[in-house]
Amino acid sequence: MHLTKIIIPPDPEMTERAPSARIESIDLFRVIACLAIIAIHTQPFALGHFGYSAYSDNRFLSAGNLELIAVLINQGARFAVPFFFLAAGYFFGKKVLSGVAPWKLFAGYSKKLLLIFFFWSLVYMLLPAEPGALGRYGYVSLLRMKFEWAFSNPATFMLEGFKPHLWFLMSLITAFGILAALLSRGLAKAALPLSAALYVFGLLAGSYASTPIGIRVPFNTRNGPFFSTLFVAAGFHLASGKVKPKFLWAAALASAGVAIHMTEAFILWKSFGIDPSRLDYLAGTVPFAAGLMMMLLSKRDFGGKWQVRKLARFTLGIYVSQYIFIDIFTPLTTRFESVYWEMAFPFLVFFCSLLLVFFLSSNRFTRRIAA
Repeated sequence: MHLTKIIIPPDPEMTERAPSARIESIDLFRVIACLAIIAIHTQPFALGHFGYSAYSDNRFLSAGNLELIAVLINQGARFAVPFFFLAAGYFFGKKVLSGVAPWKLFAGYSKKLLLIFFFWSLVYMLLPAEPGALGRYGYVSLLRMKFEWAFSNPATFMLEGFKPHLWFLMSLITAFGILAALLSRGLAKAALPLSAALYVFGLLAGSYASTPIGIRVPFNTRNGPFFSTLFVAAGFHLASGKVKPKFLWAAALASAGVAIHMTEAFILWKSFGIDPSRLDYLAGTVPFAAGLMMMLLSKRDFGGKWQVRKLARFTLGIYVSQYIFIDIFTPLTTRFESVYWEMAFPFLVFFCSLLLVFFLSSNRFTRRIAA
């Protein structure tokens, strides 16, 4: 019997809608993208995780090769968050086109996302960053340090809460708000140009800030509307049906995006000394993620026989809860100093987060903040 049949109860939404309402390829890739995001956060094979000297006699597992593998995993997974923004924009667009008022839809989405944001921010406020921190500082001191940081960085705190990865929720709300404002004023055509301008500014003040064309700003452009809006707007544009994705053309676009993205990352890493793990978005990220999204839309039934796609409705819960287990298991990284641990770590976090979210979603009091 499949694991998903054991742990996943029937989804009321899925039973009430026609099968055609589901896009199975997107459901499958939500699960893959969620695991990719966890891989970004757990940083397999990153420098400092374990003693490379233990592998000095192994040509393949040399420090240089392990570092390169870490960069390839980190940057290869960068399609994941843009994909979620694209999918969100796509389904937002489908509901608007079905007759739902943009502001009404924005209000509904925002209410849910804000509830999740505040709940999980509270959870991360109450939990110590890692088990060892509790012994070093004491619980009260840890709380005080968190509040001191929040009061010292109010803008960042409003966009990230008490854990940086929660930025995704506030950025999605911001992008929905911008899109709803444009749609309500009949300015749908302005969405892509405006969001593209935001994206360019985000790049110049983000990944490219340390280059000759960079811009220095006192905030992180990853947060807010700078990157999310373009992908949400592009997803909305795809929902309109004006673009009919062809698989080969979409695959070529995604491949070109991968090549551009990786080239950018390599140049910024080697020529400007920028840590690749800090390169959240690049110019090539746009065709990389957009091409992938169009590939999935051109093959809507792909993955229909894979039971793992049924985990798609848990991916938001897995995303917000993942750092509970990342913080718990991170100390084991330096203790094990094992290539096998590096490979297993992301899967362990995913599975533990899934179990937690399944438990929360099965309780009527916590269902709304889990899935």
